[in-house]
Amino acid sequence: MTDTTKFKNVSLKLDTYNKLKDLSHINSDLTLSLSGTINMLVNEKHKLYVTPEVTEGRRNFLSWFNFSRSSSAGKSNDN
Repeated sequence: MTDTTKFKNVSLKLDTYNKLKDLSHINSDLTLSLSGTINMLVNEKHKLYVTPEVTEGRRNFLSWFNFSRSSSAGKSNDN
C-alpha cells in the first residue's frame, strides 16, 4: 500500500499524459520516469516563480495557469 504521507496521486487528461510521455523521452541519453519528469518540471517552475528571491514571480506564476478569481471561487477540490 502506498505511504500517503510521502506520495499523492493526480489525474491527467489523456492528451496531457501523452505530452508528459513525450517530455520524458526528450533527452536520448536519459529517459526519465513520468514521476521524475513531473518532479523536474515542477521544481523548475517552483524555482522560477515561487522562491523568495522572486518578488513579482508569484503573480506571474498564477497568470501562467490563467487563474481567475471569479471562475475558481468555491470550486476547490481540496479537502
